[in-house]
Amino acid sequence: LVELEKLPPNYHPTWSPDSKTIAYGHNRNVYIVNIEDGNPKRIKVNSPEEHIIMRPVFTPDGRSVAYIERQMKDGKQIERILMTTIDGQKTREIIKRSTIDIFDLSPDGSHIVFTPGNKEIWCAPTDGGEPFKIGDISNVGDSAWAWMPKWSPKGDSITFIVTYEKYQYWVMENFLPTD
Repeated sequence: LVELEKLPPNYHPTWSPDSKTIAYGHNRNVYIVNIEDGNPKRIKVNSPEEHIIMRPVFTPDGRSVAYIERQMKDGKQIERILMTTIDGQKTREIIKRSTIDIFDLSPDGSHIVFTPGNKEIWCAPTDGGEPFKIGDISNVGDSAWAWMPKWSPKGDSITFIVTYEKYQYWVMENFLPTD
């Protein structure tokens, strides 16, 4: 579909909701490519050289792509989840943390779920609201870690992997604040 330059893409291509387009990170950019014509289009213009773009995820409506931008600043890692419209005209920050390993968008696009390390699962509104912790496995064991949170299609549950002596899938329910 797409011939890449020397460097491999930065993690996980992702399908658009209509299955006609794929988004991927490559060489400090986010690209989309229509699978019928195979012509990639850059939607996020070059980030600075010290930045890495990775793990793009289409929004449920297919009009934007969220992704992680990682940078090193003054010897410290800073990661942000940004969202860019597929025409590349509008980019906004959803969250900024020292570490964001993996994230996923809720089926309605109103929240993200992410792991900011290996013991906690956090959630944040995509409209810029404050992030909040929804899970903590620190009581499972010192060597336990959680990662790869994914929303259920209904948006009422999240599954994630817990590693402690063996790999396990856990499911979390009733984690969003009620109105």
